[in-house]
Parts: sequence; C-alpha cells; structure tokens
Amino acid sequence: MKKKRGVNMEKVCPLCGGELKKEYCDHGPFYTCVNEECEYKEDELGKLIKENEREYIYKTPLDDLPPRKRREYMLQMSPHMRVLSVIEAILLLLTIISLFIDSFLFAVISVSLLVIIAIFMARDFLFMKRLLSATKEEQDDYIIDRMNDEFQKEMIKDQYLKSHPSKTDVSSFYIKRKFFFYLLRLKRKGLPYRFMTDPIFSDQIMTKVRKETDMAYKILIQDKKNELNSLYYKRFDLLEELEEKHFKDYGHDVRINFHNGEVRIGDERMKSKDIKKVNMVNNVYDDEIVMQGDEQLAYSYKHGADLTRIPVKMCDHMEIVVETNNKTHHIVLLDHSLAMKSPEYSSYSNDCYNVTGGLRRAMRTPPSDDHSLEESPEVLALDKEMEEKQEELRTLLIEKPVYKVPDCYKMKE
Repeated sequence: MKKKRGVNMEKVCPLCGGELKKEYCDHGPFYTCVNEECEYKEDELGKLIKENEREYIYKTPLDDLPPRKRREYMLQMSPHMRVLSVIEAILLLLTIISLFIDSFLFAVISVSLLVIIAIFMARDFLFMKRLLSATKEEQDDYIIDRMNDEFQKEMIKDQYLKSHPSKTDVSSFYIKRKFFFYLLRLKRKGLPYRFMTDPIFSDQIMTKVRKETDMAYKILIQDKKNELNSLYYKRFDLLEELEEKHFKDYGHDVRINFHNGEVRIGDERMKSKDIKKVNMVNNVYDDEIVMQGDEQLAYSYKHGADLTRIPVKMCDHMEIVVETNNKTHHIVLLDHSLAMKSPEYSSYSNDCYNVTGGLRRAMRTPPSDDHSLEESPEVLALDKEMEEKQEELRTLLIEKPVYKVPDCYKMKE
C-alpha cells in the first residue's frame, strides 16, 4: 500500500476539538484527527462502500422445496394422462369382454382405440423421461406450472367458500370447470396475465430481475471505485514526480530539497529546520610503507638517504554525524583504510565536504517556498476531479437500484 499524503484543513474534531487532517486513500479524501489519542475518523463514503459490500440473498419458493416434493412434481401425471389411463383401462376391459361375446368388430374397434391411447400415453411418458434429464431451469418452469395449478385450484375453492358461507366443501367438478376457464384466459392473455395471477411465477421472474439489476449495480459501483482508485495513484505519482524535481542528490543516500526545506537520509525524511548540528568525523593514524626496488632507489637519490620504511598518514573511517531534535544519523562514507595522499581518499574527502556543506546550508537557509506540493495547480485539479467522482459514487450508493417489471410481463392498458 502506498503512503497516504495529507494536508491540514480548517475543520475541527467534534470529539476533542483538535484540528482535522485531510488524507487520501483509494476511494478519495477523508478526515482524521491530528491528535494521536483521538480515534475520530470522518469517512462517510467509506461507510457507504462497506455497507454495500453485504451479501445479497436471492430465494424463491422453489429454493425451499424439499427434494422429495420436487421429485413428486416431476413424476406427477398430468390431468389428461389420468383421463387417458382411465379410458385405456375401460377399453382394455371391453376388449376382454368382447372375446367372450364373440364380437370380432367390437374387439377390433376396442384394440384400435387402445393402441391410439397407448401411443398418446407413451408420448407423455417420454416427455416425463426427457424432463428428468432437462436443465434445472426447464425443470423449475415445469414445477412452477404444477405449483400454480395447485394454487389456482385452492384459490377457486377459497373464493367459493367465502361467497357461500353455508357451504363446507366444493365439488371437484366445479373446481375443474373454473380452472379450465382460467387456463383459457391464460392462453388468450398470455404472460402478463400469468404474471399477475401466478405469485410463484412472478416471484421467480422478479428474483431474476433483482439478481440481474444488482449485478449491473455492482459493476457500475466497481467502475466508479476503479476511477477513484486510478485518480488516487495518479495523484500519488504526480506528487512524487513534483517532489523529485526539487530534490538535489548529494550522493551517499543524501538528498536535499531547498524548495520546501526537506532532507532525506536513506529512507528517513526530516525537515531541514529540525537539524541542529552537522559534523565530519575522520579516523586518521600513522603507518609505514615498505619501499622496494625502483621506489627505494628513487627515494634514496632524492633525499640522500637509504630508507626502506617511511611513515604515511592513513584513514580507515570517514562519516558525517547529523544531529536532529530526537535522533542522530551517521552517514558513513569510508569504512576501509586509504592513504590520505591517494586519489581515492581525495574523492571521499571532497564528497564529505560537499555533503556536509549541503546539510549545513539546508540547516541555515529557510525554505524558498512555504507552499505544500498538495497546493500545486496540477494536484488541486486532481483533487477536484476526485471529489466529483466521490460525489457520483456517494449518490450511486445512496440511490438504491430500482427493480422494474420487464415489458413482456406488463398488462396492456
């Protein structure tokens, strides 16, 4: 997670009265109290996003249907299959009787009708077999039809008993007749009439509508969140880019920003005004170098002495000590032995003076610009865009989705 960047605003904490600080996260700006002991956080959009992340449950009457009851509906014979079964049994009986009364014509007619009815029944049984291997959606549609048949018959019975208080029961013929007229109206008026009169069917349709609408709503919210997230990282990268422009690299992990009065030593950041003292530390000692061959002859000729050993100044440690308000930083430049007359030592020494001079200059020179990088025009433009996207997302989260009945299920006026 990238580091949050914030700027103090003129807002007051309602808990402790302290100043509120504006911070940024992947869904935009929010406010926290500058007092570390206070846990106040003003993030309305974050709360709305969290509330919206709940699990959606889509249940229909079919979901509560036990597997045993489901199988019963699947294997249940249709009304015309029952009628055909009765007729077939009667014809079978008549065929057997015709064998005893020696009526060939009657037997032929009975057998012919028996075969025709058997063909129709075989077709229905094949339909049931195909239904058992059908998809779950097709099976659900069939079960809903059977459940609606039961519901409509029960409703016909209840309406009759309400209109005839003296009656305690309803004849099956009356129920079948009324149900037959219902099927005729259903066939004539189509899906809108069924949607209006079949609560199980309408609940199944609206559950599907809710599921699809909620999915589209979630995708829309996620798109808005992705836009805010993209702006957040764009803002972060812009701040880093602006910051890098003002930092001067002195080497040895030391970088100084004279524009805003900031210093980086390694991974630590500090204000230049917090630096109290900058010192150079060298560990110098005497050593002897053994001279051999041509070096010894040259030295003897120049100095008129025959010496094989001469004293040499050496340095095995060089560092810069930076003291701040609450910490001491050690910037190590050299950690191995070098002769002080060597070019390598001169390079390290120049670096040491250069870094020390830069730190002392930063310590004594006030920032050239007191304005924060968050107040630059480019960053402010991104802040404004983020606030607009935040408002769009907030409005979307407050205005819950509307579940509309599909046009094909609406009754024509």
